[in-house]
Amino acid sequence: MMHGPEQMSRAEHASSVLFGEDITTLSVAEVLAVFEDVPSKTLPRAEFEGQGVGVVDLVKRAEVAPSSSEARRLVQSGGIYVNNVRMSDPQARLTTAQAIRGEIFVVRKGQKQNHLVRLA
Repeated sequence: MMHGPEQMSRAEHASSVLFGEDITTLSVAEVLAVFEDVPSKTLPRAEFEGQGVGVVDLVKRAEVAPSSSEARRLVQSGGIYVNNVRMSDPQARLTTAQAIRGEIFVVRKGQKQNHLVRLA
């Protein structure tokens, strides 16, 4: 309300999408605004080209889990979401095509622990 009706509408839309399913409809700016206070990492875009990066590796490198074995356990138990999509296959790979606007991933552990991964 402090920033006007247009900003309020954008914030409401972002919140509804974030807690719904299709986070990929948001712009990078909207995602960054909603998640401005969460931990983030920047990883090389080139690593996500071709075969991409394994989800277990991404979870570890984003510091969502302290080790690869913990990252694997979290993925196998369905406790990891990438862009609001539950990841349960530890062999899954992520590419730039799956990143929001080809630039960012939102990695979530459980219900509330969010991390951003920016591609540079």
